[in-house]
Amino acid sequence: MKISPISSSIFIWIFCSIIWPLRVNAQGGDSLRVAELLGQAKSQMNQNADVGFAYLDTIKTFVEKENHNLYQKADYHKVIGIGLFRKSNYDSSNYHYLRALDIFEAGNYELDMAKIAVNISFNYNRLGKYDETIELATKALRMFEKLEDHKGVGISSNIIGQVYFYNKDYDKAKVYFRKYLMNGIAAGDSTEIAGGYSNLGAACNDLDQFDSAIYYNKQALIIHQNLNNLYGLGNAYQNIGGNFQDRHLYDSAIFYYKKALPYYLETNHKTGLTECYVNLAECYIQTYNDNAAIENANKSLQIAQEIDESFMIQESARILSKAYEVTGNYRKSLENFKLYDSLSTIVFNEETRKNIEEINVQYETEKKENQIALQSAQLAEKEAQNERKVTIIAGLVFGCLLLIVLFVMNRNLLLRKNKLLKQQAQIELREAQIEATISSQEKERSRFAKDLHDGFGQMITVLNLNLKSLEDQNNDRHKIFDASSKILDEMYRELKGICFNLMPQTLVKEGISAALNEFALRINNTGKVTVSTYFFGLEERLTEVQEISLYRISQEWINNALKYSDVIQISLSLTKDDDEIILMIEDDGVGFDVELLKNGKGNGWKNMNARANLIKGDLEVDTNPGIKGNTLIVTTSIVSSREVIKTDTNTMETV
Repeated sequence: MKISPISSSIFIWIFCSIIWPLRVNAQGGDSLRVAELLGQAKSQMNQNADVGFAYLDTIKTFVEKENHNLYQKADYHKVIGIGLFRKSNYDSSNYHYLRALDIFEAGNYELDMAKIAVNISFNYNRLGKYDETIELATKALRMFEKLEDHKGVGISSNIIGQVYFYNKDYDKAKVYFRKYLMNGIAAGDSTEIAGGYSNLGAACNDLDQFDSAIYYNKQALIIHQNLNNLYGLGNAYQNIGGNFQDRHLYDSAIFYYKKALPYYLETNHKTGLTECYVNLAECYIQTYNDNAAIENANKSLQIAQEIDESFMIQESARILSKAYEVTGNYRKSLENFKLYDSLSTIVFNEETRKNIEEINVQYETEKKENQIALQSAQLAEKEAQNERKVTIIAGLVFGCLLLIVLFVMNRNLLLRKNKLLKQQAQIELREAQIEATISSQEKERSRFAKDLHDGFGQMITVLNLNLKSLEDQNNDRHKIFDASSKILDEMYRELKGICFNLMPQTLVKEGISAALNEFALRINNTGKVTVSTYFFGLEERLTEVQEISLYRISQEWINNALKYSDVIQISLSLTKDDDEIILMIEDDGVGFDVELLKNGKGNGWKNMNARANLIKGDLEVDTNPGIKGNTLIVTTSIVSSREVIKTDTNTMETV
């Protein structure tokens, strides 16, 4: 003899609430048994939530003890949340999810925290709180990606896809649903694979890709049949019914909706029942089976009111109004239309008023045949109602206009404020660049003065002594001449180095390629660091400002690398094509924090930015603290010399 689902639930409840607790008491609260029943409750929630709650009731006393295992306590609240979600009690579900989340966060259980975030976002999605849904689902997605959890990544992607789906962005929804499917396949989770197929079917259906929609939904159906997932089977049949309904194939749609109903009834999934009944009612209207339409719409409305799901109450009332209107019962039609209209999320408008008036006229016509004596009074009342409605509409229109005016004024204020902030930021940036330039100039002048004083000053003193020694006839004039000649050679080399730092003559006469090669050669001659240079497309010279700016940026970056990054190899490439010039400098030095460079007290970064701004270029740094390898990329457009910003020559030649 086959036990009915209700009898089975009672049997399980009796076993779990009477026999098993005695056993647990005897064993002193066996955590392994609690874990076992938690797992059984969780597995039952998708089949029959009432059976799942029967399991939970048996362990409530043990789990809520103060010294009980905290992880099991969190898991207990999580399973309650799952059951309440299946029963469409979304706010209550979130209450238990949040209790579980507090415990998981205290224990730093990252995977469980991510799973709870996903579950809460599911509830927000059902409640139409899409901003909260996206926020939590995205947070969970990042956590799952960090943990490399394919199933979690798929479920999080699914929720984000659903938000896009509800907002009719079906192309984006398909992207996330496909990611959901692929991660379900990677995780080897048949339930999630079926979910991915179902959602892709829904998106394809609304994109008028009927064949694809049917294919995906039938793939989901096959998987749910293999798993014997009753709730999933109900969804799969209803989705296929929706595909046929949208193509006006109502008989086929009714067939699949009827196949879905038993599974929703067996799992007591009330949201699925309301959707199925209202879809059947719509199909029956289209096939002129008005009584069946009224019967199914009433069932949908009753369950929707029971679970307080406003959207389904509204849809059920709309279909009921339509069905009663077709049968000529205008009083019932009007009652349900008013219920539908009271729940509408749109502003009361002229079209709504006309619909109500049309139903009222039909209703008044029916009453006129039976109550002619009351017609005048009813018409007078109707006119008064219309006047009040016109007054209300006028007030709403005025209110809307006022809101629009306030919105435009506020938007203009914000735009002006943002413009001023942007101008202020540009001024501050320019001041910082000027300050950096002046500071660099002063440092350079101090350095040049020191070089001249320390180098030339000493050598001139020695040369002067040599020349004075010529007055003594006893000194060897030939030796004095040789020594003086060597000093003059040293002075020439010192002067040449100072001139190179001020402005390499190679850069002025031969261009940036030759200047950078000379700069690299000077570093290579030290024997400590190797600098390699590569040039492409530089058959013609760049503008003066471009050459100087790119040279100084290269000089600044490489000098900093030599000072701070412990480099051995440096690669410098300069490329020019039809649209842009790209300077790339790579080294094998130790990486660093870019923010420290940008916000540091030194002027190196500010100088490079100032140089880049002169040629309308962008700076990009790729580095990671503690990891070897740094890259600087400078990108600027091809411009004529007239387009380049003109500036003071001394500013351009600051290192």
